[in-house]
Amino acid sequence: MKKAGACIAFLLVAVFSVWAAVPGAAGAASPAFTDIGQHWARADIEKLAALGYIKGYPDRTFRPERQVSRAEFITLLISCLGASPADRTKTWFADVRTTHWALAQINEAVKRGILIPGEYPGGLAPDGPIMRSETAAMVVRALGKAPDSTPLPFKDQDKLARSMYRGYIKTACNEGLLTGYSDGEFKPFAHLTRAQACAILVRFLEKQGEKQGASPAPLPGAAGGITSVVVGGKSFDIRTTPVVFKSGLSEVGVSRIETAGASIIVNGTYRFVLNSAAGNPDVVIGNARYTVEKLSISGSSLVVATGARKVYKVAVGGYRYGADYVKLYIGDRYGINYLSDAELTGERTVEIDGKEYDLAEDKITIAVADRFYRVKGFVFKERDTEISLEETDPVVVEKPDLSDITAVFVGPRPLDLGGVKRLEFLVDGEIYSLSEVALDASGSFVVEEKAHPAAGATLFADGAWYEITKAAVYKGKLIFYCTESEVEAWAVVDGRCRPAGSIRILKDGASYPLESVLVVKRNVVRIGGRQYEVDSSIKCRVDGKIYDIEEIDFDAAREMVVLETEEATGSGQPAEYVFYLGGAVLQDGVEDEDRIYAGGRWREFDEVVILDPARFACGGAAYDLIGARVKIGGAEYTVTDTAWRGRTQTLEVYLKRAQ
Repeated sequence: MKKAGACIAFLLVAVFSVWAAVPGAAGAASPAFTDIGQHWARADIEKLAALGYIKGYPDRTFRPERQVSRAEFITLLISCLGASPADRTKTWFADVRTTHWALAQINEAVKRGILIPGEYPGGLAPDGPIMRSETAAMVVRALGKAPDSTPLPFKDQDKLARSMYRGYIKTACNEGLLTGYSDGEFKPFAHLTRAQACAILVRFLEKQGEKQGASPAPLPGAAGGITSVVVGGKSFDIRTTPVVFKSGLSEVGVSRIETAGASIIVNGTYRFVLNSAAGNPDVVIGNARYTVEKLSISGSSLVVATGARKVYKVAVGGYRYGADYVKLYIGDRYGINYLSDAELTGERTVEIDGKEYDLAEDKITIAVADRFYRVKGFVFKERDTEISLEETDPVVVEKPDLSDITAVFVGPRPLDLGGVKRLEFLVDGEIYSLSEVALDASGSFVVEEKAHPAAGATLFADGAWYEITKAAVYKGKLIFYCTESEVEAWAVVDGRCRPAGSIRILKDGASYPLESVLVVKRNVVRIGGRQYEVDSSIKCRVDGKIYDIEEIDFDAAREMVVLETEEATGSGQPAEYVFYLGGAVLQDGVEDEDRIYAGGRWREFDEVVILDPARFACGGAAYDLIGARVKIGGAEYTVTDTAWRGRTQTLEVYLKRAQ
């Protein structure tokens, strides 16, 4: 295991404490810290100290709950990679001066793709505390792992949804590098403590295995130094000009380029194929970003055949924001585009997803720091792409609260919002709180990255339901136009909301409307004046199918029944009816207007329970199905015979015209 001999000291709280250090000699004695005796991270702290990566304060304390700065964590991580950075010739961040003690480590992290300048448009704030989410991204990148976009298991989903690093958090948790808190939250924006840093880095070193502390091996075959990059006929010296290679959301600051046969190797790690039309990174010179059609070598220069020009960063209010993270909207509608998706075809024209837009006529808007700006044009310079912006009204209002709603009209009458405590929306069968939805300027709801017309959605306000006919955004505020809902009661079945009137409860051969069933408590119901614990004898029918009830409860806040179900097998109830007349199919399925006669009146088919192919029950009484009167498609028929197809749970009903 290779170890360097020096340590890096930091001035903290007016005393010198060696916290992040280049490791000392192998087998260094572990200092006895006086303040970690019962600490949960004691073993990890002592292990890092024994390896020579950390030291404590002169008073023999470690102070495990102190926060860690970005510069400190980056230095520790680079040290754990076994690197000995020395590049202090340039800076990637406006607030990291050439005199900063961790400049070389920060530059090394950029070169390795561990630290992405575009993610810090306002500056790195190297001496500010690092967040847990940032830490996750850095260690995952250092391991060469990819972000995981699958859902996270933590309770604080609202906070995780706001973090650009949520994919890295998932990977870090999958790899065992980070875990959540005992309350079930991850807390992505919480600041990292010294103890947490030790635990993460011990896990990181374990993942490195026998490569702990070893310098990364260069790719084989590298030779022949490249000193400049030629873009658009202009040559840029990589020793003095910041050059970035971007691939997806990852970017690497170029410190050296070497040739290796038909490839180039960047920073001794990243390989790109020469003279290829595919797999090329974008190239950034200063603030000018280009897609690449081909890379080739001419002498000591890398020649870049460029395709489209793009925006790398946009300056707003004295800060620069990475185009990969700036949302872009076309017209008044929500979309999933970012500024980096726009190819700049001219000073006033762009191409997005294969379609060209004229900025003089077409509205293209970006969102930066909770403000919206219409894109007016571009100024192309050798090392910069300036963007002309004009502040405008919001295209999308995200995570609104009650103060963002100007009015809710029910017919001509406005609701008194001052007394409203709970406001929710039923969109595409699911209920969302006000803060879980967004509304775009076209009047569409946006939930889970999908747009839905507001017309037809339902608004829930303190126990009352209203059908939305129109929604509007005016100067960043929301207005809803509604009518009284025709649905008197709703229920939730397996997470999806539906009218309670469409659900039947089945018990002992009888069918009951859900509205007539009282949920006493979880899995206890009162049906027909008697109380039952829910078991396999009680089922429900939804959309013509029979389901076992796994759980039934009552949501008092929303005043609705909540059901968890599983499709029943062997229930003997038809999943589908097929009606035959004269040997041919008359109708496949039951329509809303179809009826069967029982107990002195016409009944809906949902009201009956099939006891066997020859009998049915309704209202607690049994009836013969053969000979029963039915109305199909408005015409009356008599049942002459039936057939049960168990494999498909289909009941075939044979009819003749009524006399």
